[in-house]
Amino acid sequence: MIFSKSITKLKIISLILIFSFSLVPPLIKELFDLSSYTQGLIIAILISIVINRINVNINKNSLFVKIIMNLVVINLFYLIVLVTKKFIYGQGVDFFKFYLFFPLVFGLLFCSKNLAKIFIILKNEHLRNVINIFLFILILGGLAAIFGYSAYGPFNMRKPTFVYSEVSHYALGIGPFLCYGLFANKGYLVKFFFITSILLVGFFVQSTALLVTIFFAIYPLINSRWMKYFFILISIIFVVYFGGDYFINRLSVLPSSSNETNWVYLQGIEEAFLSLRNTYGIGLGPQQMGFEDPSGEYSQLVYSIQGNYINRYDGSIGFSKIISEFGVLGILICFIYLMLFLKSYNYLATLNEKKIQTSQYVILSHSFIYMFFVYMFVRGGGYFGPNYFYLFVGIFCIYYYRVLPSS
Repeated sequence: MIFSKSITKLKIISLILIFSFSLVPPLIKELFDLSSYTQGLIIAILISIVINRINVNINKNSLFVKIIMNLVVINLFYLIVLVTKKFIYGQGVDFFKFYLFFPLVFGLLFCSKNLAKIFIILKNEHLRNVINIFLFILILGGLAAIFGYSAYGPFNMRKPTFVYSEVSHYALGIGPFLCYGLFANKGYLVKFFFITSILLVGFFVQSTALLVTIFFAIYPLINSRWMKYFFILISIIFVVYFGGDYFINRLSVLPSSSNETNWVYLQGIEEAFLSLRNTYGIGLGPQQMGFEDPSGEYSQLVYSIQGNYINRYDGSIGFSKIISEFGVLGILICFIYLMLFLKSYNYLATLNEKKIQTSQYVILSHSFIYMFFVYMFVRGGGYFGPNYFYLFVGIFCIYYYRVLPSS
């Protein structure tokens, strides 16, 4: 009975933490018309700190200590770089954002470590129930968008979905949980419900990012190589045939196109290249992207369409911001993530092909790491949002799985 009460408490705690880090940042951003998730993330971290007065002890986390020590060294190096830029070369620097970077990353790591511990203790059916509850709520929120409603009322031009200000943000929020749901739930009707529901949202609300998310979530489930090729072909035909001009236009990169989404994407790639070149591989420094004067061709194209410069602070893609701000180190970080991505993809594909039985938190952690690819290379942005948090949760879970196999 005591154990049952303890598990129930952990299930409630894990649900609160998932809700806090997934829904509070976009909710606060939209309600107060903010430009980023940072303020909402701070609230989520505070909620986590309060809740985790109920300690979940496994063992001392040496990985956490190593990451923090490396961050301290990196921060000190870039402090020297930014001081040099400001006081010797007279360039624009935002020291407030720089000083805020380390405490927020520390908070993300600390809270993700604690949630990873809870996931490990819950295991199997308890963890699956928790994630399914949250996934069903996200799906219902998405289905409401088909009828033109979000948590804030009727639609506007940005197409807010559930608590997210844009449907692409909703895609990033649901992606990791959708991938896990397809692997963790064995019933075909449940999988069919998940896929069909999100497809309907993607087509009716019109979101390329959401369709890409579904594609990535389903892809590891396909065993045969030829079936994978067939799935890619069918996906393209399906989108072109049923999606109409909207989705075809989203793929256009012609100069005559008025589709600013692609120009913003190319702007992010260009910004990364220019920052890498102009800083001789050092990078602009943490949270400094967007403070230099726009000089790229695609920035000017975006300006000609929008009338102002947009997405210059986050690059609109994860890897753009990392490389712009950390230079060669950012390229190394992206390479390390790609190695993790391939390992997670291979694990999920093998898991499905060979019907391997494993702990639910291992499946969940690989889903978090694998689906972060969409945030990193398709539609991403800043560091302080749910996707980085769940990436860290996934990494800590796998670390614990390797060093504490009996936990």
